Amino acid sequence: MIDIFDDVFTVSQKFRNDVANFFSYRKDWTCLEVGSYKGYTTYFLGDVFKKVIGLENLDHHLNFSRKNNSRDNVEYIKFDIYADEWNFENIDVSYIDCDHSYEGCKKDVENSLKLGVKYIIFDDYEVWCGVKKCVNEYCEKGILKKEIYIGVDKIPAGDRSVEGHEGVICKVL
Repeated sequence: MIDIFDDVFTVSQKFRNDVANFFSYRKDWTCLEVGSYKGYTTYFLGDVFKKVIGLENLDHHLNFSRKNNSRDNVEYIKFDIYADEWNFENIDVSYIDCDHSYEGCKKDVENSLKLGVKYIIFDDYEVWCGVKKCVNEYCEKGILKKEIYIGVDKIPAGDRSVEGHEGVICKVL
C-alpha cells in the first residue's frame, strides 16, 4: 500500500491504523471522502466503513482510482467540491483532504455540517496552516471537539518535513 513516504499526497500507515482503530466499532457507517486523489486512502477507508463515497474533480485521478479500486462498497463521483451542491444523504463521517487553504477547509466543514455528520477527519492538520486555523476555530466555537490526533508527527512535505500532527479526528458537537 502506497503511503505518505512514497507519495506526499496521501497518508501514512500510522494515520490509517489510527483511523481504523478509532472507528472500529462503527463498521456500518458511511464516509464521504472530500478529495480522493488517486484513491489510496479511499481503498483503505473501504476496509473501515460500510460505504465510502470518494469525491474528485480530475478525470485522470478518477480513472486511476477506479482502475485500481473496484470494491463494491466504494463509489467515486466526479464532483467539483466548491461548485456542485452537496446533497448526499446518510453520511456519518466526512474525511476532508482537499483545498488546504483556510477558506477551502471552512467551506468543506460547513458543507459537512449541513450533511449532519457525526465526525470529521482532517488530513494535513499541521502541514497546512489553513487547515489548523480552521479546525481550531471550530473547536473554539464549540462546534467541533478534537478527539484524537492521528498519523505521524514528522510529516514529509516535498523537499522538507513538518513537525506536528498529520491529522486529527473531530467530533461534531
